[in-house]
Amino acid sequence: MTTLRTERLTLRPLELTDAARMGALTSDPGVARMTGGIPCPNPAIAAEGWILLRHARAPLGVEHHFAIDLAGHGLIGVIGAFRRPEEIRVGWEIGYWLGRPYWGCGFATEAGEAFIAHLRERRMTPLFASHFDDNPASGRVLAKLGFVPTGEVKPGYSLARAGFAPTRLTALPEPSRAAA
Repeated sequence: MTTLRTERLTLRPLELTDAARMGALTSDPGVARMTGGIPCPNPAIAAEGWILLRHARAPLGVEHHFAIDLAGHGLIGVIGAFRRPEEIRVGWEIGYWLGRPYWGCGFATEAGEAFIAHLRERRMTPLFASHFDDNPASGRVLAKLGFVPTGEVKPGYSLARAGFAPTRLTALPEPSRAAA
């Protein structure tokens, strides 16, 4: 799998050795509640299972995940894209999370820019994303990345919340051919 580098970050394949750090960062309710599929608490063994499942599903080509690694810190989050077979929407949904100590530092935007460029190089488009209504910071990151609100607000499930919450949908316009 490819490794991507930015000014401050390395986006690399997930490793089983990431499980303890992933479990610790995502056991923060403030992190887990803003995701769809992370339980809270999230013990290392559960994070290890999630990583193993990503490795097992890789040959299917329906999802791509990278560890977001900061030198001297190790894993600080995860970014990925996936297709949901039940979705009416055609394309790839981007999702990400960062541990709380790394919020507000521009890491999500930096990782997102590199990841989107990688997806576009692989012709993995169109791209869309969503964020819970009570997570405007994620909405701001998506806007910085060029995502535009579709106007749709739907219930989105959060495992950590054990329920549904309003979710705002966004889409990333394709670059115009004239700009290319």
